[in-house]
Amino acid sequence: MNIKDYAATSKIPIKILRAAVRRGFVPEILTDRDLYAMGIVEKLWLWRDFMRAQIVKLNAKDRKTLIETSKFNTKWERHAYSRMMNLPYGEELTMEKLFHELEVSFQFKLSYQQKRILYKIRKSVQNKRQYEDRKFRESLMAYEPDGRLKKALKKR
Repeated sequence: MNIKDYAATSKIPIKILRAAVRRGFVPEILTDRDLYAMGIVEKLWLWRDFMRAQIVKLNAKDRKTLIETSKFNTKWERHAYSRMMNLPYGEELTMEKLFHELEVSFQFKLSYQQKRILYKIRKSVQNKRQYEDRKFRESLMAYEPDGRLKKALKKR
């Protein structure tokens, strides 16, 4: 049985199976022994205790990043999200510049649908940054009741 046929009946996504083949963990053509091993992997797949044991090895920053970017399917989507999230406060990145950066870095021409995905990513980044900014302001209000809030916000 090849990996594509196995993916049709498996809980494990084809993308993950292909990555396992590329890295040499799994052969393209599965033998009975490979199928037995994949059955064990399927039993562990999405088992919370198994995932927790893996995630606990990451530091808090890496765990947070993993969770934030888990909704993105491709590497270029995760790159775009982190590129926009890591912009210094007040600096702007135009979408045309981001399109060009992605096309050069990942060596493909963005389609209309992919550009729409990037606009959705930008909106989620804007929402997250507004939420963080609001939380920051609220924390300053709690600790700076005597009017020094404006000075602290100007420094930010």
